[in-house]
Amino acid sequence: MKLGRTSMFALTLAAGLSASATDIVPSDYDGHGTILPELSTDKLFLAAWAAGLAVADTDRSGLVDGFDIEAYYKAAAADMNRDGSLGSADIGEMFARWVDADPIADLNFDGGVDGADIEAFFTAMESYDLPSQDALFDALWQTGNAEADLNGDGVIDRADRAIFEGSKKTSG
Repeated sequence: MKLGRTSMFALTLAAGLSASATDIVPSDYDGHGTILPELSTDKLFLAAWAAGLAVADTDRSGLVDGFDIEAYYKAAAADMNRDGSLGSADIGEMFARWVDADPIADLNFDGGVDGADIEAFFTAMESYDLPSQDALFDALWQTGNAEADLNGDGVIDRADRAIFEGSKKTSG
């Protein structure tokens, strides 16, 4: 049985992460994938997940549920080159980090870097989607989600879209 949003949110609170799903930003530790500090990919994903948007179905189950949060963070961890997508470029980077016993290669989160991390890497590559920042923002903007109100005027409109597009040009 899959956990519902309420159950997963309760687990998040129990873990001491945050009282607001949109405040959790753990994978942007290195600054990659962030357009605006307040608009990280993690924040967009969690807003899309909380709204039940299809773009947040990262485990490809056809449901937006608690397992999608786990799948998202596993996919984000497997994005070794931090370009926001899972692809062939991540494979070489994973093996280089694995050989060096880099803690970033600990994809099964057991505290060590070993063969199980290679399995976790390829499972993430084959089984999970890592939605792009563009796809997440588009879904939020199209549904009028408050996270897409980038200028804070209470209206989701072309001005917010322009801020989003402009920030991509300046953050590269």
